[in-house]
Amino acid sequence: YKFNDTATAMTMAFATLGFTQIFHCLNNKFSASIFNKNILSNKFMNFSLGITIFIILFLVLTPAGFVFGLNILNASQLFTALILGILIIPFTEILKLISSKI
Repeated sequence: YKFNDTATAMTMAFATLGFTQIFHCLNNKFSASIFNKNILSNKFMNFSLGITIFIILFLVLTPAGFVFGLNILNASQLFTALILGILIIPFTEILKLISSKI
């Protein structure tokens, strides 16, 4: 990526860290693999995650983020941040597998 300025890079970092925390929260809900469980069973947690996703998207897709020094991300930048956030799932699943074998 060629960034126009550091604000775009910081915005992508903010979005990536936000998405990472969301997926890490879902992944750590159970000590076993998330692929064997109903991860959407807790209504309060679902509401909290929905609000968090809304806030992240609101700040990185609208001029409201300018207040925090963020820039508006385009679709490919947002998609990159989302994919990088999802990468926490296989990493944590591998750690769960290793800890269960030890």
